[in-house]
Amino acid sequence: MTDVFDGSRMRLGENRGQPDLTLGVADTRLAQLESRYFTTYRARLAMEKRLSARSRAWNAALIALTSASSLAGVSLLVDESIYGPRGALLLTLFGLLTLVASLVVTNAQYGVRARAAAENYRAVQQLSVVAERLRTEEKPHRQIKKIRQLEVQYQDLMNHSENHSAADYVNAVGILRAGAIREISVDASFRRMRIAMRILKSSVAKTVSVLASLSPWLFMVLSAWLLFPVIRWLADA
Repeated sequence: MTDVFDGSRMRLGENRGQPDLTLGVADTRLAQLESRYFTTYRARLAMEKRLSARSRAWNAALIALTSASSLAGVSLLVDESIYGPRGALLLTLFGLLTLVASLVVTNAQYGVRARAAAENYRAVQQLSVVAERLRTEEKPHRQIKKIRQLEVQYQDLMNHSENHSAADYVNAVGILRAGAIREISVDASFRRMRIAMRILKSSVAKTVSVLASLSPWLFMVLSAWLLFPVIRWLADA
């Protein structure tokens, strides 16, 4: 990793009589690291919650779909008119829907990814603890060396883990902060337009994520609808 402070590095025994800037550099770098760790931790935590919720919801939806299709198939064998003249076609479509949904959910691996996200944010927590302990170091030069090691370890964690989505980042820091921009534009109106566009983009990302999380519940509703004729048939019998 390139160290932006290498050009202004101060060593022990150099520039005696001059103020030691290493302590200020170390404090600045530690503050930046802690802020980065905290934001990443919150985003990865939001990612883990999203993936875990989807894993549970999709498991329930697939169980509901499979159970409803099985009960409907048995009922159709007893009474072919329970779903009308196209009952067999309806049941075949539901069977295909269940198969496609199970293949998609299996490929998505929500449970595996949720566990990986949990391991990642715990690792970031450990780095944050180490960064907090560095503030008690007596020698600033040792702090700088360890800060570089922490930066390398952090980048290694990011390189070997799935990145959180834009919706996870919005859930972690909020829409307004997600829409903020760091660069200062000369034109204030252009800056306001950039911020508004980023807030809109963040809002769209969060909306899409919420709709995707609601999709398994739609399958549960379809399962209940498939069972309704069976329940009515049993009640009439």
